[in-house]
Amino acid sequence: MKIKWLIPVVLFLSAILTGCGGETVSPVPEKFYPIREGKSYGYINAEGDKVISPQYAYTVTFNEGLGGVNIGGSGYHKDMPENGKWGFINKENRIVINPKYDSPPVYAAPFELNALSLALHEAYLFSEGLAAVCVGKEWMYINHKDSVVISGLEIKSARRFSEGLAAVYIGGKWGYIDRNGIIAIKPQFLFPANFHQGHAYVMDEKGETFCIDRTGKRILNQYRVVSNFKEGFAPVKGGYRGEKFELKENLKMSLVDSTGYLTTSPQFDIVGEFGNGLAPVLVGSEQTALLTLKDDYRTLKFTGGKWGFINSKGIFVINPQFEDAKGFDFQMAPVKQNGLWGYLSPGGEWIYDPQFQWAGSFDAQGVAKVILSEKHRPYQGKTAYINKNKVIWTEP
Repeated sequence: MKIKWLIPVVLFLSAILTGCGGETVSPVPEKFYPIREGKSYGYINAEGDKVISPQYAYTVTFNEGLGGVNIGGSGYHKDMPENGKWGFINKENRIVINPKYDSPPVYAAPFELNALSLALHEAYLFSEGLAAVCVGKEWMYINHKDSVVISGLEIKSARRFSEGLAAVYIGGKWGYIDRNGIIAIKPQFLFPANFHQGHAYVMDEKGETFCIDRTGKRILNQYRVVSNFKEGFAPVKGGYRGEKFELKENLKMSLVDSTGYLTTSPQFDIVGEFGNGLAPVLVGSEQTALLTLKDDYRTLKFTGGKWGFINSKGIFVINPQFEDAKGFDFQMAPVKQNGLWGYLSPGGEWIYDPQFQWAGSFDAQGVAKVILSEKHRPYQGKTAYINKNKVIWTEP
């Protein structure tokens, strides 16, 4: 893999894996979360109770009442095992789909880079009634009754269904299929995001990023869209495609609505995903490196500056004061201060003061995954789950 792709690929994955799904409430009333003790995996509930004791080689987050589990795998610490067989259990820890499916290949599409390849898979996770499973090196989709619904497309990598479409890797490119297994958008992309609010954020083989509608047509092609739409807004990089920019010139960002209207002039160094009526933004930084991919540009590094939050009109609601920030999900946003992460409310109040090495987004059940810091001795460096009030589970 060519080194020039590394930074844009990482940035793109960050976008498609953290925010493109938006605030979607789970269709089931209760969700279980994977935990690891030693080399075995099990589940806790949203209260932190251990509902399925660790006994599997790997587990996938419960969805639609079922959880994908690996039996007989070697156990690769925190990574999906490469061997063993996969099946599904219910919340009573009863196997409802026998373990007969395979693990994703180590060097899966699109690149021979294990971490990215596995990150793009959304295997053994039910969504909209279907789950992607692997047989040998081919992917297919099954329903809750273990009946094969979609097969024979020579799928080499697969993502979950969202808004009736799923991204699949066929013939060396990503495209989208519908729930009947019909190709709805022909394979042509380097990376795909799941559909959300009628749009999906994609990257083509030339490194250009843009949003498409359900027919595969580009929308707002005149702008450098850098993330998916959420709550009707998307971050865009200043200026139009094709304009020539140099380092430190006219690379500011703003928000655009689905009609193409810029809600504010490009004036921010970075704009993150919109959520709960706010978007995280970076101001006052210095751009210290630039990567050119055709007519699209990506800043590789920003030095200095502070993060705050703006509304859709570009007005600061939470003033710039943080070292880093992520978007709001379910009334909580991770922010970094003094080297540690905490969580803010949309009103700017601390829900958790800075105390974590890393902080993930909250979900609809009010649970987030974090990595503990030295403030949680002797558990620093351990993975944990929190709710809005306390740590509910800590890795042994």
